[in-house]
Amino acid sequence: MAGVINRPVAAGGIIAFQDRESPETFEYFPSSAQAVLGETLESFHCQYYGIGAQPHWVQAGPGKYLDLAGGVVDGKARFDATAAQLAALRAEIQKFYGVDDPLLVPARLKDVKATPVFASGIAKLGGNSAYAFPTAVAVGESFNFNIDSGNSLFPQLIASLSQNSSMASAPTVAMNLTGKLELFGEKFTARIRADLKQVWEYVRDQAAVGAKLGWFNLGSDFDRIAQNLQKENIIQIEYIEGRADSEFGLQLLESTRKVFEAINAQITTGEGMFRFEPNPNPQVPKDPKESWFASLAPWSVSVNLSFVRNAFNQSILFDEVVTFQGIFTIEVHSSMNLGMICSPQTANLFHDLTLGENGCITREKIHQLQQRISREVVAKEQKIAEYEQHLIDGRIDLKTFETLVAMLNDRMLTESHPEDRRTAADLVREVEEYAMRRHGVDVAALRAAVGMPVQAAVGDEFEQAFVMDGPGHDRVVVRNARARLDRERGVLVITVGDRTTVEHAPRVGEHYVVGSEDGRRFPDSRCEAANAREGTFEFAIAR
Repeated sequence: MAGVINRPVAAGGIIAFQDRESPETFEYFPSSAQAVLGETLESFHCQYYGIGAQPHWVQAGPGKYLDLAGGVVDGKARFDATAAQLAALRAEIQKFYGVDDPLLVPARLKDVKATPVFASGIAKLGGNSAYAFPTAVAVGESFNFNIDSGNSLFPQLIASLSQNSSMASAPTVAMNLTGKLELFGEKFTARIRADLKQVWEYVRDQAAVGAKLGWFNLGSDFDRIAQNLQKENIIQIEYIEGRADSEFGLQLLESTRKVFEAINAQITTGEGMFRFEPNPNPQVPKDPKESWFASLAPWSVSVNLSFVRNAFNQSILFDEVVTFQGIFTIEVHSSMNLGMICSPQTANLFHDLTLGENGCITREKIHQLQQRISREVVAKEQKIAEYEQHLIDGRIDLKTFETLVAMLNDRMLTESHPEDRRTAADLVREVEEYAMRRHGVDVAALRAAVGMPVQAAVGDEFEQAFVMDGPGHDRVVVRNARARLDRERGVLVITVGDRTTVEHAPRVGEHYVVGSEDGRRFPDSRCEAANAREGTFEFAIAR
């Protein structure tokens, strides 16, 4: 028994495919599974951290701390549709296929993987993570699960958020599932040719939002985008068997997905340019004859907003023959909302490790989390915009850009542990100097070219340096000193000489403006060390 890929139907978050040999039989799986205690959820427990106003810190080394967000979910679930969902699906089958009493058969997914979701962000499994989940899940069967996201970073959670979905309506705790489903395909063979550069530029223009961090879900617009890519000859399809109409809609979408996956293959650091996720609301399209059935696809597409439209500076050719014939497998995505069961009666099933108390991820915690996220997004987007301009101007290449963004998304710029002496500028400097050295970019030359404050090389020395203090940094407290920039350590060392005047010795922890008579300026420089007896002061250089 196998469902037919181009005979789909959906309702209530369930996708089904009509059987090849038995028209009254439909193989189904939940695209959006609902957790109902006593029905689809037999047991459940959730521990979470970093979701709310208070950061959750874990020490990662001397003076270094990780800002974490994630948790542990475990229990026993039945991956299936609820009675209400199945009733809605039967009604839809009767409407579109004329089958009065359809036989609904649960699908069997292979190579299943699960990812935890907290506060609508996908929690990557960090260090010390644990994972217990069956590799094959039959819809309708019960299974035990345990997913511990370990040292999952809060900034990574931010980077995984979708910019065009409401946090208030998204699941606070969920599992995203990915698996392989066997289907039967009518004969469809086509040669797909494209310039990946042009494909990316066209699709990125469809997500023309101001945000530069997070993801944009194309939703049902993917149908129009996929068709336009062909109509405008950006993706060239030479049909060997099959044709460009709704009869082969899902095969055409799967073909487009292969092109997107080829674009992702160009990105070696981070999450790539496209992400495939569960389709939250699968449904029959309003105009089936004009649709490729993206609204019924067992996945949806999101675009990574961190990548500018002209990320590629040269053509990348794609030329591949795709075939759907006989029994083949496609990747399907599903989600299971676990947070909806939380209520005053079930709050004991949820434990906030940061606060050390039982309780749901409440609307107030979501609001507090959103405030933290908003501050971080503003700080990160300023840097990403700067990196984008370097990429556009040809000062850095795509590989360097990838590394910069991926490493920036591992660090928190707006929150720091009291015992962590690194400033946001220190963290940014670590990212930039590592990424650029790794990819052979001359950091000093780049900074000089774009007028960045730090423009000298390792060991550069200059005279007539001064330090300014005061509310407006307008009072000179040290003048006529010698300065040496140590780029490796990210500090500027000021040394008092015979001609130096010190009106007030800089204090550790205070911020100053350090400069020189030849026009160099290092604003917002934090004094890291002060040795008045030896006459040396060290400043961490901020951007």
